[in-house]
Amino acid sequence: VSSPVQIEGSSWCKIDFGFVSAGVRNDNTLWIWGNNLYGQLAQLDRNHRSSPVQVPGSDWCDVVVGKETSQTTVFALKTDNTLWSWGSNFDGEMGINDLTHLAHSSPVQIPGASWCKMASGVDSHFAIRTDGSLWAWGAGNLYGGNGLNNTDLVSSPTQLPGTWIGMTVTDGGGLGIQSDNTLWAWGNNAQGHLAQSDIVHRSSPVQIPGTTWCKVAGTERAIAALKTDGTLWTWGANFAGQLGVNNRANKSS
Repeated sequence: VSSPVQIEGSSWCKIDFGFVSAGVRNDNTLWIWGNNLYGQLAQLDRNHRSSPVQVPGSDWCDVVVGKETSQTTVFALKTDNTLWSWGSNFDGEMGINDLTHLAHSSPVQIPGASWCKMASGVDSHFAIRTDGSLWAWGAGNLYGGNGLNNTDLVSSPTQLPGTWIGMTVTDGGGLGIQSDNTLWAWGNNAQGHLAQSDIVHRSSPVQIPGTTWCKVAGTERAIAALKTDGTLWTWGANFAGQLGVNNRANKSS
């Protein structure tokens, strides 16, 4: 398809996508379609769908899709600030403290309350509570992508130090902004996307220079961030010129 085609339905307000696509409508219903190999469409079966089907419930407010390939996990927030997950659970990525069941085809509640933001990557997954605490779980991988100062698999949410206002995920790690507008990074650093002027991996958060960061976003290994003065900064992988700086050299700061 080389031009836009409208997806059925209206009043969409939140979307995310990967091997699975998902969206929340203004009436707080959640709809999902695509690959269903591990039950990630929450339909109590493994049948793929090429058009939206509704996930049970009418009190959903946000959704994110893990960036794995076919082993996708889906995370969604309800209006009561509870957090739910379903799909692949091979490495404890559902965050439900269960390594016995490798997949779930319907939503399961993640322990805890007052969740307000989510970010889901390939191996590591994160959520922020209304009190600003940041929690991580998942495989952790070789680089310590959970930010917990180890490379262990973690199957239930585990708290990172600090008070956080936002974050993004990378290929094997993450970056987050704390309430004092400092920016921190951890995990895989193969393309210098931790902005430490090197390519050394870090298993716990390290600060990126500056104290006026307000928003951060990333692809697998390319990062963009805004400062409070409205300036835009990029670093990391640049093989296709994705940093927007008129060359194709990686940047580690």
